[in-house]
Amino acid sequence: MEKIPYALKRWFLLHFFLDYFIALPLFFFPIQTLTVFNFTIIDPLTARLVACALFAIGGTSLILYTHEKVFYRPLLLVKIIWSITATIALFWSYIENRNPILLLFTALFLFFFCLWTYYYQKEFSK
Repeated sequence: MEKIPYALKRWFLLHFFLDYFIALPLFFFPIQTLTVFNFTIIDPLTARLVACALFAIGGTSLILYTHEKVFYRPLLLVKIIWSITATIALFWSYIENRNPILLLFTALFLFFFCLWTYYYQKEFSK
């Protein structure tokens, strides 16, 4: 059984906490949460659907973080696709409405895209 790097396990655990930190208020209090971040167009359903995606990806990170290496490959691919498409969507939205918080979220998703891509190439592109 191949071992997964300790640092990647820790990133999965941190990703769980970060996803749930964002998802919980977005799911239960979408209007208030988006208002804090200066969003002017607020759709609670869309906000809750984003929270559902964060629950799913973060929850899977928690469940799998103690598993064998074979379980990491498909989840890393999902994380790569999710983070790059979110990066594009967030930046595109920033261009359209210039809400500065979108740049912060763009940078966060871009960071995770780079992180997941690094580990995927390091661990699975041999």
